[in-house]
Amino acid sequence: MPNYYKIIQKYAENKLPKAVCVDFDGTITVANKYPAIGPPNHLFIKKLKDIKSRGYKIIISSCRWSLACQPKGKASSQKKEVEEWLKEHKVPYDELWAESKPYAIAYIDDRALNVKDMDSFDERFELLSKAVDPQHFDYSCIMANMPKDVARKTEEWGRKNIPNDWLSDDGDAESQRPDQIHVSVKYGIICEDLEQIKWFLEDQKEKGLIPVKCRLGKVSKFANEGKDVIKIEVISKDLARLHQATGDTFVNYEEFETFEPHVTIAYVKPGAADRLLGTKLFGDKEFTLNEFVFSIASTGEQIDFKV
Repeated sequence: MPNYYKIIQKYAENKLPKAVCVDFDGTITVANKYPAIGPPNHLFIKKLKDIKSRGYKIIISSCRWSLACQPKGKASSQKKEVEEWLKEHKVPYDELWAESKPYAIAYIDDRALNVKDMDSFDERFELLSKAVDPQHFDYSCIMANMPKDVARKTEEWGRKNIPNDWLSDDGDAESQRPDQIHVSVKYGIICEDLEQIKWFLEDQKEKGLIPVKCRLGKVSKFANEGKDVIKIEVISKDLARLHQATGDTFVNYEEFETFEPHVTIAYVKPGAADRLLGTKLFGDKEFTLNEFVFSIASTGEQIDFKV
């Protein structure tokens, strides 16, 4: 074990130790799922291995096994569980630290702010503050695009059967029809890291959850803010499993009690399109989804991923 009394002495002499202090939950893991342990952050673990290879000591610090935050027995069991997890995922480290702030040249934490980078300080603070009042903010979202032929047929059916005078008065006619035919995999994600999203989708492909097999059900609706959302039900056990995996991986705000995947066709005046309810456009034909879109909350930008 490193002699941290010597490290303290070096710090007193203004010589910082060749060590980095790293948070565990949400840093070495993708998301903070306490008391459970989240999935490994493979991208960051790879970076840790690089840091270790350059001769730096790695100190993992967390309240998870701190006696100041946990009863003695629980702190001990948490520490043992983390040690086993670190071994399983081949995470390099020199010590698990808890009771004080260790001396190091750098502190790596998913909830940190850098006073040397004031240009991004406010933006970063707003992102972190979502944890305080999650309902106050917009969120990122992962969506799956429908195959082009299915999307085209769905859009054509909507324009043919839902005239403009049925559409909601909330904006112009075109804004009441979606510009993309897709199904949401997960809304409410607190993440804007494109590399993490790419890793997640590729990891789900390796696990067999992508490509997603699905079929479209009947036309239905739900009321939202004074208008009817006309939609087609998406039936898919694969999609339900991918939705669950997304929630298990990323910090997220779950707005809806149940996951009811659907393709939105149009936003209409209440009751205007009731005669269309129950229509089935595609019979029992099965489709495959392997093209995804990540919508970034802070910018509205949509990034395509083909897996």
